[in-house]
Amino acid sequence: MATVQMQDEDILKLVEVCQQATFGRGEQDVFDESYRKAWKLETAQFSAQFDLARSGIMETVHDQLLHYEKNTMKLEPQLYKLNVYGPGSFFKPHVDTPRSENLFASLVVVLPTVHTGGNLLLGKDGSLFDFDSSKLVFDPKTKAPQVAFAAFYSDIEHEVLPVEAGYRITLTYNLYLADTTMSVPKALSSDTLTSLKNAILDLVSDPKLLPNGGALGFGLLYQYPINPKYQQDLAKFTGALKGNDALIRTACSSIGLAVAVKVKYKLEGNKNPDWISERAHHGGYVDSYTLEDLGSCYFRKRGATPAVHPSGSTTTTDDDYSDTEEKALPLLWVTPHNKMVRTDAAFMTYGNEHHFGIAYGRLVLIAEVPPAPEREVLLRGEAELSVSTSALEELQAKVQSLVVPNFCTGMLPLETSEGKLFYCKGGSSDASFLSFTDGVLQGGDIQKLVEACQQATFGRGNQDVLDESYRKAWKLDTTHFAVQFDLARSGIMETVHDQLLHYEENTLKLEPQLYKLNIYGPGSFFKPHIDTPRSEKLFASLVVVLPTTHTGGNLLLDKDGSLFNFDSSKLVFHPETKAPQIAFAAFFSDIEHEVLPVEDGYRITLTYNLHLADTDLPIPKALSCDTLTSLKSALLDLISDPKVLPNGGALGFGLLYQYPINPKFQKDLVKFAGALKGNDALVRTACSSIGLKVAVKVVYDLEDADGPEEDDEDREEEYLGSDWISDTVHPGGEVYDDGFSSAFKYNGAKAIRGYSATEKHKDTLPMLWVTPESSMVPTEAAFAAYGNEHWVKHIYGNLVLTAQVPPPQKREKLLRKARASLTGGVAS
Repeated sequence: MATVQMQDEDILKLVEVCQQATFGRGEQDVFDESYRKAWKLETAQFSAQFDLARSGIMETVHDQLLHYEKNTMKLEPQLYKLNVYGPGSFFKPHVDTPRSENLFASLVVVLPTVHTGGNLLLGKDGSLFDFDSSKLVFDPKTKAPQVAFAAFYSDIEHEVLPVEAGYRITLTYNLYLADTTMSVPKALSSDTLTSLKNAILDLVSDPKLLPNGGALGFGLLYQYPINPKYQQDLAKFTGALKGNDALIRTACSSIGLAVAVKVKYKLEGNKNPDWISERAHHGGYVDSYTLEDLGSCYFRKRGATPAVHPSGSTTTTDDDYSDTEEKALPLLWVTPHNKMVRTDAAFMTYGNEHHFGIAYGRLVLIAEVPPAPEREVLLRGEAELSVSTSALEELQAKVQSLVVPNFCTGMLPLETSEGKLFYCKGGSSDASFLSFTDGVLQGGDIQKLVEACQQATFGRGNQDVLDESYRKAWKLDTTHFAVQFDLARSGIMETVHDQLLHYEENTLKLEPQLYKLNIYGPGSFFKPHIDTPRSEKLFASLVVVLPTTHTGGNLLLDKDGSLFNFDSSKLVFHPETKAPQIAFAAFFSDIEHEVLPVEDGYRITLTYNLHLADTDLPIPKALSCDTLTSLKSALLDLISDPKVLPNGGALGFGLLYQYPINPKFQKDLVKFAGALKGNDALVRTACSSIGLKVAVKVVYDLEDADGPEEDDEDREEEYLGSDWISDTVHPGGEVYDDGFSSAFKYNGAKAIRGYSATEKHKDTLPMLWVTPESSMVPTEAAFAAYGNEHWVKHIYGNLVLTAQVPPPQKREKLLRKARASLTGGVAS
C-alpha cells in the first residue's frame, strides 16, 4: 500500500481468505446481509506492519477522549478485526459490544485504498460526525498514501454507509483503560539506596572536605548516545540514567545535593586544566578530544568551567586570558571517569550498523556541595554520623560495589492468536507465513523464510560491512515482514521498565521500535559488538526469541558473558508441556554482547530498539480553561444559595455516556469516578476542583414495586419513594430491576428525597438533579438489538454522578477557597 495504489484484483485475493461478517443480536452472532454486509478477518489470520504505538494516533486519542482524567490513566489498544467493505457493503446502526468493564472507546483505522462511500456516521444519522475516509487516505497534493482514523466512545451508536465503488479496508481496535503508574521495587529502593546515602553523608559531613564548596564527581558506568556535531545540552541525561548511574543520582539528590550530567574535557599539558561543560561541543567524539590547540578560551566562551582538585589552586590563567583570573570548580572525584567507563568497548570498530552521527559519550555526574557552614541545613535531621578519615575510600568502595540490574530476561507463553509471522521476498506482493504455535517448525519451512532474507551486515565505523568471519546470519527488514506477537500487550515492557528504570522518574517510559528479524542457522554467529545508537534517546535493546528447536546461539552479555549467558534454546518450549513460549532478554544498549555459534537448528529473533519517552500528556488548554471555569462558576452560584440542600445532600448529574458493567456481580462503581468520558469527565472535574466529593452511583427505579402494607407502620415510615441510589450494581439482572426497599437498605443503598426537604430521615439522601438521568442518557441505543458482536456478559449501564454538598453553615470555607482559586486570590 505504501508505493502504488492497490488494484481490485489484489484486494480480491484478500477477500477470498476472509469470512462474511456477522454481528451481535442479543446473545447471538447473526449473519444477516440485510443488516450488515461485509467481510472480516480475525487477528489470528493476519498481521499488519502498521505500528499504532509509534504512529502518534494514541496520543491524539488520549488528548481528545481523556481531557479531564488523571494523567496516570491511559488507553491500551487491542487489535480486534480487519474488515473489508466492497461495493454495496454497509453496516446499519449499532453499538460496539462491551467485551470488558475496562472498555472505553473504539478506534477505526482506514487503510489507503481507492473507494467512494462507506462513510462512518457517529450518532443518529451522523449527528455527531460524518467521517468520509475516501477523501483522506491519499494526500490531496502528492497523492501519497496515508491512513485515516476515527476514535469514539464505545457506547456511541454508529453505522457504515454503503460503499459505492472500490474497497474500504479497516483495522479496528478496542481501547481499554489502563493505569501507567509504575512502582519502584522496594528491594532496590531501600537498603541499597540507604547505604549509599549514608556513605555520601559521612563524606560531606567532614568540614575539611571542600570547605569553600565545590562538587563531587562520579564517572558514569554506562555510556549514553550523544550527537557530537552539535552543542548538545546534557541536562536531559540527569533524569534518564541507567542502573548504577541512576542510583548514584538518586542518592545524591535525595540528600539535597544538586546533580547534573556534564562532560569532562582533558587538555594535554600541565598548564591546561580539565574543563567541565554542560554541552557536548562540536569537533569530535566526547571520549577522543585533544583540544589543547583550541585553548581554554574555546571552552570559557561556551560556558564551561575549569576544574581543579580541592587541594589545588582556586584560580587558573592561560595565554588567552593572561590578564583575567577565572574562578575554578573544586572537584573531588569519587570515581574517576576513566576508571568507571569500560575502555575496551568495540563500538568504534564493530556495531550492528554503521553509525549515524550519534555516538556513545563518556560523561560524568556532578553533585554540587555547598561550603561547610551552609551544610548544616542539608545535614540537619539526619542521624548523627561519625566522621571518618576514610570516608572517601568507603564511599568509593560503596559505589564500585553497587549491583543494580542492567539487563533482564524472562519467558512467557505464545498464544495461538499471536503465533504467525507473515513475510514476503523483495518487492513481491505474495506473502507467506510461518506459525510458531502449530507444532514444531521443520527445517524446510524455515528455509523458505531464509530464502526471503538477506545476509546480515554489521557496522564498522561509518560503513555497513558484510564479513562472515565476524558475523554470519540472515536478516529481514521490517518492510518485509509482520508479526502477530503484540509486545505492548505481552507484559514484557512492564518487566523491562521495572528492571532498567529503577531509580528514574515514573513519567519516563521505554518506547519499543521493532528493528529487525534475524535468523541464525547452523554455524551462524555474531562476534562482540555494541548496538549502534540510532538516536540520542536510545536507552536499551530487546531481543525476543521465537520458539524454534535449536542448540547453541547463546547471547553473551559483556565480555565472555561475564554479565549473563542467555541460552534461549532451553527456554522457548515449556519443559513439561512442551508448549511454545517466547524468551526475551533486554539490556542497556551500550553493553557489549555477542551471539555464539548455533550448533543445530535455527534461532529466530525479533529485535527492538527501546527509546526513552515521556508519558506526561498535557491537557489541551482550549478545553481546560474557559469551559471548565465557566462550569465551576455556575456550580458555585448554585450551592451559594442556603435554600439549596439546607441539611446537606448531593447534586445529581445524569451521565451522558454509558459504561460497561457486569450485572451478575456486586460491582463496585467507585473506580468510574476516575474514568469518565467527555462531558461526564468535565462535570466530575468541575465538582471536585471546587471541593465537592464526587462518586459514580447507580439509581434503581422501583416505581412498579409494591409499597408497604397499610397496617405495616414500620415499613410505611421507611418506604419514602421509588428511587434508590447505591454504590454497587446489585446481582439479579439489569441495572433497573424491581425489588423491595429493604433489600437495598440491607446492601447500603439510600432512598432519594427532594432537595428542599428540611426534615432528616435515616437512610435517605436529599438530591437535587441538575441533569436528570432519564434525560441525559440516550434511550434509543441499539445495543440490546444490534452490536458488532453478541453480548459477552457485560452490558452498558445508565449511571449517575453525585457530588456531596455540606449544609450551608459548613459551606463557607469551601466557597471562599473555591472563589479564591477562580480569581487567583487567597482564601481568607
